[in-house]
Amino acid sequence: MSIERSRADAARSPAKFAPKGVRAPAIDPAAQGPGLRTWFHGLPRARRGARAAAFDTRLQNPMAGGAARGIARRLRGHGYAVVGKPRGFIVDEAAGPLRYGELDRASAWGASLLHAGVAVG
Repeated sequence: MSIERSRADAARSPAKFAPKGVRAPAIDPAAQGPGLRTWFHGLPRARRGARAAAFDTRLQNPMAGGAARGIARRLRGHGYAVVGKPRGFIVDEAAGPLRYGELDRASAWGASLLHAGVAVG
């Protein structure tokens, strides 16, 4: 099954992919653009010395998991030096917003990356 097809199937029927007894997260039918795996397939190799940081947003649910570590691994595979520990930030619903206090955590994490010498822009 292709990545695009599995993403489309999950959007049409999220309950089919949720573990028994766990409420399926809502998938925003208006989401545009490629999924992360597709985006990484098109990401070129990094130039020497390129740095990146990895984060995700996630529901606070043991079954929800997070993508930050996998994103960091894929960035390294594309030649980026991953700085900072990958982080996950909690959202109240699948489409957001960030849970109270998470914006402050994200801001502090971003500031710590700047102090570590990560170029922005």
